Amino acid sequence: MKKFIQKQINKYRNPFSLVWKWGFLLTIILFLIAAIWPIATTYNSWQQDKNQYEEDVSQIDQYIIQRLNQLSEDSQSDIEDLFQKKVTITEESLQDELHNKDMNVQVFSENQTQRYHSFNENLKPAIDKGAEALEKTQNQSVRVETIYHEDQPFLYYVRKTSGNYLSEVKQNLIKHLLITLGCLLFICLIVAFIVALSFLSPLQKMKRLLKTINADNISDLRLNGNHYQGEMTEISESINVLLDKMSAFIEHQTRFVEDVSHELRTPVAVIEGHLKLLNRWGKEDPEVLDESLTASLHEIQRMKVLVQEMLDLTRAGQVDVQFADEQTPVRDVVQSVYQNFQILYPDFNFFLEDDLKQEYQIQIYRNHLEQILVILLDNAVKYSLDRKEIHITVSVEAIDYIEIAIQDFGEGMSREDQKKVFNRFYRVDKARSRERGGNGLGLSIAQELINGYKGSIFVESAPGAGSNFHVRLPILRLNDE
Repeated sequence: MKKFIQKQINKYRNPFSLVWKWGFLLTIILFLIAAIWPIATTYNSWQQDKNQYEEDVSQIDQYIIQRLNQLSEDSQSDIEDLFQKKVTITEESLQDELHNKDMNVQVFSENQTQRYHSFNENLKPAIDKGAEALEKTQNQSVRVETIYHEDQPFLYYVRKTSGNYLSEVKQNLIKHLLITLGCLLFICLIVAFIVALSFLSPLQKMKRLLKTINADNISDLRLNGNHYQGEMTEISESINVLLDKMSAFIEHQTRFVEDVSHELRTPVAVIEGHLKLLNRWGKEDPEVLDESLTASLHEIQRMKVLVQEMLDLTRAGQVDVQFADEQTPVRDVVQSVYQNFQILYPDFNFFLEDDLKQEYQIQIYRNHLEQILVILLDNAVKYSLDRKEIHITVSVEAIDYIEIAIQDFGEGMSREDQKKVFNRFYRVDKARSRERGGNGLGLSIAQELINGYKGSIFVESAPGAGSNFHVRLPILRLNDE
């Protein structure tokens, strides 16, 4: 249990975390709201106790004065009995009530001889001051009353309250108030942190998940949007999109390093073999020297092409960000590439079937569209057999897409090859791949570019019947001719 509590504390021990901030903020708000009632109640109780005390003192004054007015001249014993009797308003003796209420009462005869006192303090000077004492004191702390008999001063009643009673009542109320406020603060603290943890729990889950993500598991870990509500769902979806992009970038980087190291191994080994041969004895033989230099230069050129293609492939995954505002007229580009290939391969018959009735704009960088068409047409030329005929078709597909189809009549491919043809370094005819050239990256580059522009590419083929590659790209807007 102790370890569990310590673990929970360590999770939120950062004093600047949202849990602490919201917890203390909610504690203050809840405490201020909850403290209104006990403070108001205590204040009302104080006012009631104060008013009740003043009322009790006034009633006792009236009672004593009334009873003293009923006494005769020889009434010393009656005075003593008066203060020993129980008072109907309190059910205690008058003397006890005076002590409880902190009332110092003294009775003097007409010659100011003390005949009764509840405290030892001498209040005789108050008789001389009389009404003046009442005017100058607050809350009637001193009262002097003259009792007359046959119109002559008979007794003097003097009463003084020191305020200790009310002070003690006030201290008790404040003490109970502080205890109540302390309990309320503790309860508010618990409730506030429970509420803060409840509201911020999704963020804490997100934080814990993100802290566990690394390059090895980023492709597997995602936030479950069903666990959140409202804005948290949108945040979790945005985080998942970000993780998808990061995962894709990491995967591209990893594959780039792996593929480059794999593909460069052969040309490096070839060059190394020829250099060792020359170093041992080949440099003395002009024929061997020429052959080794020619082979090494060929491999270096192939390495340059390979590295450039790998860089193109890596950049292809970022076109949606780098070329987001690019627009290209599709008919113009297709016709330009078509004319160029007619010049480059005069022994081939190229046919362009343009079904577009007007020019269409698509969101793609012009050079990238040209690169895609060149890759597909180059492959069509490379894998053509005796029938040197290539068809290019441009049309509108389902209103929203431009479809470009490039068909050759070469050797075709099996269903298994069709599934892998867009993989990096994959070649359908591995036995003849060296003489045809290329590194098996062209279709991978084309697919990455097309996917980056929210399009699609697929192939229809059969062994011996040629292949037909279809490229679909979304229409951006229409241009009237």
